[in-house]
Amino acid sequence: FSRDDIKLCVGKCTQTKKHYPGFWSLPSIHIDSSESDEDAATRLGQVKLGLASVTLSKLIGTSPTVDLGEYFFVIRDYEVGEYDGDITLNPQENTESCWCTPKAFLHLLKKEQNGEMGYCSRTFLKAEGLLE
Repeated sequence: FSRDDIKLCVGKCTQTKKHYPGFWSLPSIHIDSSESDEDAATRLGQVKLGLASVTLSKLIGTSPTVDLGEYFFVIRDYEVGEYDGDITLNPQENTESCWCTPKAFLHLLKKEQNGEMGYCSRTFLKAEGLLE
């Protein structure tokens, strides 16, 4: 098993997205205060990926917590263990999608976005040792 064997499902955000319009990113979702990470992952799978269910395998990265007054902001990137259904990114949120390795994802971000990226992508790539 090699980290180079891992494939990511990434999507290019629509131009109407509030955060990072037109950017390539990992699918992400907020976690409600009453939700577990596993419940949020299932909701992400249903809403953003068209899946019936998602099982998390392991936590691979966590960002520092930021206090925004009304709520706290933290990113947790998980490796997915299993999922039920075929992945289909939500067309209201993504114009394109592709499967790529973490290194290929970083290359895509550098090529198409001059290395700019959202918080989820940065947290994941740091956890993979591809960013400082």
